[in-house]
Amino acid sequence: MLNYHWSATRKLGFDLGGKILNANFLDGDDVIGTQPSKRNDIEYCVSAGVTYAFTPNLSGNLTYGFNAGRNLLDNAIEAAYRDFNQNLVSLGVQFKF
Repeated sequence: MLNYHWSATRKLGFDLGGKILNANFLDGDDVIGTQPSKRNDIEYCVSAGVTYAFTPNLSGNLTYGFNAGRNLLDNAIEAAYRDFNQNLVSLGVQFKF
């Protein structure tokens, strides 16, 4: 995982992040049976956000995240049914008391 924060001003901040996740299920694969598990999945995640402090006690943020999941095995039967793209936008408000 890699994250970077930049405070442009005392009130305005920017964030960038990214990570790569891998789940390899080939060690216990049932290659003889009728339902082989042939899975080696990878997920790429990137995000960007902006935060603004209206007052010392009140701030708001807007974040965008993109996730892409893929099966790394080209020869797997129906491997693409686990592939996905996900877009996530979030808006937050924080009040400190």
